[in-house]
Amino acid sequence: MENNLKKIGFFGGSFNPIHNGHLNLAVSVLEQLKLDQILLCPNNISPFEKITIEARHRYEMVQLACLHYDHIDVTDIEINRGGMSYTIDTLRELSKVHPDCVIRFIIADELIPDFPRWKEQEAIISEYSPILATRHGTSHPNLPGFEQVKTPIMQISSTEVRDRIKEGFICEHLLPHAVLTYMEKHNLYK
Repeated sequence: MENNLKKIGFFGGSFNPIHNGHLNLAVSVLEQLKLDQILLCPNNISPFEKITIEARHRYEMVQLACLHYDHIDVTDIEINRGGMSYTIDTLRELSKVHPDCVIRFIIADELIPDFPRWKEQEAIISEYSPILATRHGTSHPNLPGFEQVKTPIMQISSTEVRDRIKEGFICEHLLPHAVLTYMEKHNLYK
């Protein structure tokens, strides 16, 4: 029966800002695992990271970044819920909204060291068949329960983008033009 259900990959994060590395990861997972949809979800308040840009700005930038991608969509479920954003709460809420779908959790390999500190991480593994996107070409043999997907390496980080914007350096090669235009319009990261 599960084979007939729509398969949605959930990819959450601060997206502060979203960049081509995030999009590359989403497309790679979508295509390699033949998912029906990837759902990007900017968090409201991160339990691990201090974010100074309002959640609505980050949501709008993710919306703009995904405009031309079929099967990659954006949700503001964590922003609407308010408060601290915990992945397990969002996954469970999405399961209620999409009872006829298989929801799979996507995580990038650089977040694995912090994963043991996540709220109910065992439940994420047991209930949401996690997908580990290995962007740095390494495998993680000691992670039972994770399906590992190798994605092409794009050495881009949101920190690098923020630093380059602050310094006035070129960023067109790192993120979608519409996102850069939005950031300039709202004077973000300066």
